[in-house]
Amino acid sequence: MANRFSINKEDYIMGNIRTLLEPITIGGTKIKNRVILPSMSTCFGNLDGTPSRQLLAHYGERAKGGAGLMIMEAVDVLYPHQKQNITTLSLNGIQYYPHWKEITETVHAFGAKILAQLYHPGILAKPAINQGEQPVCASEFNGAREITREEIQELKAAFLSNARAAAECGFDGVELHACHMYLLNNFLSPISNHRTDEYGGSDENRFRLLKEVLEEVRAALPRPFILSVRLATIDLVPGGIDETLGAQYAKWCEAAGADMLNISCGFYTKPYEGAETQWEPHAARLYMSRIAKQVCTIPVTAVGKLHDPEAIADLIENGEIDLACVGRPQLCDPQWVNKLQFGKREEIRPCMHCLEGCLSQHFYNNSIRCAINPYLGFEDLRTESGVALAAEPKKIIVAGGGLAGMQFAIIAKRRGHDVTILEKSDALGGQMMLAGAPPVKGSMLRALDWFRAEVARRKIPVQLNTEATVETLSAMEPDIVVVALGSVPNKPRIPGIEHAVDAWDVIRGDVTVPAGGQGVIIGGGTVGCEAAHMLIDQDSKAVILEMSGELCKAYDLFSKDKMVTFLNEHADARMHVRVTEILPNAVRYTDESGAEHEVEADKAIYAVGQHSIGSELWRAVCGAGIEAYMIGDSNTPAKMRQATKAAYDL
Repeated sequence: MANRFSINKEDYIMGNIRTLLEPITIGGTKIKNRVILPSMSTCFGNLDGTPSRQLLAHYGERAKGGAGLMIMEAVDVLYPHQKQNITTLSLNGIQYYPHWKEITETVHAFGAKILAQLYHPGILAKPAINQGEQPVCASEFNGAREITREEIQELKAAFLSNARAAAECGFDGVELHACHMYLLNNFLSPISNHRTDEYGGSDENRFRLLKEVLEEVRAALPRPFILSVRLATIDLVPGGIDETLGAQYAKWCEAAGADMLNISCGFYTKPYEGAETQWEPHAARLYMSRIAKQVCTIPVTAVGKLHDPEAIADLIENGEIDLACVGRPQLCDPQWVNKLQFGKREEIRPCMHCLEGCLSQHFYNNSIRCAINPYLGFEDLRTESGVALAAEPKKIIVAGGGLAGMQFAIIAKRRGHDVTILEKSDALGGQMMLAGAPPVKGSMLRALDWFRAEVARRKIPVQLNTEATVETLSAMEPDIVVVALGSVPNKPRIPGIEHAVDAWDVIRGDVTVPAGGQGVIIGGGTVGCEAAHMLIDQDSKAVILEMSGELCKAYDLFSKDKMVTFLNEHADARMHVRVTEILPNAVRYTDESGAEHEVEADKAIYAVGQHSIGSELWRAVCGAGIEAYMIGDSNTPAKMRQATKAAYDL
């Protein structure tokens, strides 16, 4: 007789998703499902190389969320030398062991397995945080010096000692990082390896270092200890690893003792080539993993914008991959796997692939955050899966149903408060509706759908077409009013401005430029550039007039690079100019030398920033004796991440 308290998860799993949740054995170790949390730099490490409580909570929350295999973010095998960032992690010494054991024990408590990723940053080590120490490479390359044969032996010993340390700390295996221009990749790639000794000159010799590390770790740590390689099967620059060489390296890794291959790229020249932005399709790097899958028998996993569970399941069923690295989606929603297991697929908070809070922050030595998951990075303080009930439930009215207002209402309702949203328009969403309108930004609309659905799931009353005034709010007798009215566009004081339209109207679709016609956009920030993208997508011409010398200043590093590349090819961007007058069919401006110019315009469009609204309502509510707060753009125009964080904080 079945235990009446047991749950048959098979009853909840929908369609082919069950394929994604089937177990798999890697090197003798059984993994409970095919979902990997891949290595992603968090910058949660302490300055002495130890993992912080923040890092422990981060991995614990995602193990709790159901991931089958977790790959720890990279550990520098030569720490404290040749560091890539100030929060680089280390296994070099028994003083680190208690901290790492806490992490492995926590992950194991939820049934997941975990690997330690071992690497040397090679040419990406930063002299500024290494007392001026020069980076090393297989050969002299891009400011790095050639590593000596003696140092190669020390490096091999360091990989082995770190692998032994990982085993002692309870890790289920290690992954050797040989991608992304790191040192092992420097040896593999013909671009950076011009050695004439036994570690260069031929394909076999360039592979020798990785081969020797693999064989020595395998001999010291036999199966079921997992030995994975994050392998570059292709360089995205001419003269590097091509498909033929990538396939050869994959076969040699398997022969040398690898149990799994985690495939990505090697060298690249543009930031967006190293990570998938909103511009790339689902499974954008699948072609890289296919190179290995076609020649290897060991499990192969792919990485790169794998976010759709049904599509991932199809890839597994079709034999294209064996497991899937689901990275940023599990940053956005740590319960990604659990929600699949229990039939709540529609409740997964969808990653927008904006990269603004996660990957981009790494390059500024900031800890990672998420635009729409305000709990990320704060799991050591509180978690979404453990929201505490308020000691004293209150009646709260939220004035404004944009992102900040919805996020606040969702959390407040989970805490037990009586929450109602008043929204002036006929739909929830605010500027999220605008953010998702331009080409390639559809993921923003999926996120908006989630917020609207979550408000409904939480049974939060919403009054649409209702303007919040001090009179209407006072009549509702709230304990607290939260003002989240957002911001509105600035209207520049330029002679003839009456002949121009606001870029929001263009993005919203209320104003169009005829196909073949020309829109002249005053302002080359985020909104101006996205308006230009829309015009180009609609077969119109776009001229951008920007006062500074920089387009898309507020964009994340990766999307900015992609957008600027696109605009340089398809738009006419004129920098260091000042608009002096707008005519019915033209715009006049002066360049940096003071010379005057005129450009034809079927439509003049201004995009010169925004200003906050809401302070007037807030002051009136406070004057009526009601406790009130302002969040989101009502305080100051900012990014989505600041909006959800402000809601979370309040």
